[in-house]
Amino acid sequence: IRSLDIKGCSVTMPFKNQVIPELDDLDDIANRTKSVNTIVNESGKLIGRNSDYYGAFSVLKNLKPSSVLIYGSGSVVSSLILALQEINSTEIAMHSRRMDNTREVANNLGVTALGISQVKRRSFDLLINATPTSDSKNSEIFSLLNQTNSVFDLVVSPDKTKLFLEAQELGISAISGIEMAKWQLQKQFYLYTGECPDIETIDQIKDSAFKSS
Repeated sequence: IRSLDIKGCSVTMPFKNQVIPELDDLDDIANRTKSVNTIVNESGKLIGRNSDYYGAFSVLKNLKPSSVLIYGSGSVVSSLILALQEINSTEIAMHSRRMDNTREVANNLGVTALGISQVKRRSFDLLINATPTSDSKNSEIFSLLNQTNSVFDLVVSPDKTKLFLEAQELGISAISGIEMAKWQLQKQFYLYTGECPDIETIDQIKDSAFKSS
């Protein structure tokens, strides 16, 4: 990035945490979440920033769920939890098939880790899928649809995922990952250029790109 004078770049899983020691500084959100999805080159100084939080907050603030179950424990989860805390969600829980890791992450983030038997005894205003498994009907998350009123699938795809479609068939409100992606893109573009495109323009570009794919 420095050698080629690249203005900035995106960072995706599993490097959102791992890249931090290579950077010169973090912005406030990246420091609070310990997650970087955007690097900005400021005159050779590499600044780690986080636009995932902005994308998550922009979607979640309209939903205002009281109780939330996050399925998965990857690096985006800290951004989701910070956004949920900012909108005053009172019950935030995590579950995944790798519960040892999930318990460790949940403990570090100050939320609750629930085993599958505990999840099955409860209901949630919102189920967030933070894994790439929403097109596999063998995934455990499909069995959790009966525990929620709404589903937010973070997978970004030009087509509706199987999880999204299954939720709709069950009469459950479903939100696509593209909704979060377009807001984080808006923020990311601003961090790179200082210019902030309006969401209507981003929607037009997205619709055009997906139609041609």
